[in-house]
Amino acid sequence: MPKFSVSAGHPTAAEIAAEVLRDGGNAVDAGVAACIALTVLQAEQVQLGGIAPMMLRMAGEVHVLDGVGRWPAAADAAQFRQLHRGRIPQGALRSVAPGAPAAGVAASTRWGA
Repeated sequence: MPKFSVSAGHPTAAEIAAEVLRDGGNAVDAGVAACIALTVLQAEQVQLGGIAPMMLRMAGEVHVLDGVGRWPAAADAAQFRQLHRGRIPQGALRSVAPGAPAAGVAASTRWGA
C-alpha cells in the first residue's frame, strides 16, 4: 500500500483525494478531485465558476497556473475611471470569466497521471 498524506478543507474532500491516490492517480489528480469535491461540500466558499490559482512543484520545477479568467473583451479601463471614479464597481461589471475549470483541466492534462 503506498504511503501518502492528504489535506483539504473538508474531510470528505480529503478522502476523495486519498481514493484517487489509492487508485493510481498522482498528487495533481488528487488535488483537482478535491477542488471539484469542495464545490459541493463547501459551496458557500468554493465555486466551480470561481478562480483557482495553482502552484505546483514537479520534478524540481515550479509551475504556476493563474486560474483566473479573462476580463470581457469590451472592458475599457478609461470607462471604469470615468464612470466609477477609478473604483471597481460592485456586481457584474467587475466579473471575469471563470478560471477554475480551465486551471483544473490544464493541470490534469499536463501533469496528471
